[in-house]
Amino acid sequence: MYIDNTGKTTELNEENTISEMFIDNIKITPMPDNQNRIINFKNSIDYGKYVNLSNYEEDGIVFNVIHNNEDRQNSVDGNVFYTDCSNPIVLGYLNKDLLTNCRIGADNGTLVFDGTILKTAGVKLEDISAKISFTIHIKNNQNEDFVCNVTIDDDFTIDKEDGIYTGYLMKIFNNQGREYDFIKLSK
Repeated sequence: MYIDNTGKTTELNEENTISEMFIDNIKITPMPDNQNRIINFKNSIDYGKYVNLSNYEEDGIVFNVIHNNEDRQNSVDGNVFYTDCSNPIVLGYLNKDLLTNCRIGADNGTLVFDGTILKTAGVKLEDISAKISFTIHIKNNQNEDFVCNVTIDDDFTIDKEDGIYTGYLMKIFNNQGREYDFIKLSK
């Protein structure tokens, strides 16, 4: 996700640069009893790769806001966000403990780490689909607070034939016509 801070002007100023940012009110539904579903910050370098989300905090994600180029060069890891909003917010979502001690025999052919493992293991798409919601909080350099509520419906049951079971599923969330706007909080 990108935050577009150029709506009023393309010049960076105290109003459209960020001094603080955090995400809270994280909800993942449904939450089956046998699963541990987590969401957390993911470094954009690791986009599309499996990374164990060990920095998970149930109460939210606090970002370290980088204010200058020197700090930017020294901080590639961790929950970092640039004051000028030039980097994306990359979040990882993981269904932990969905299935344990599953044995896939040699008669199943080559083991490929894609959606075919889910099908072979008997994982139902309904069990991994989720609706994810959270609130992004930002404070600009004028000390004004803003919030944005985000909801993502990650439904894997939409395309059972050609979807994740075959190892490929691409979903593009286009918010055209229903932009996620930041609402300014009054003091």
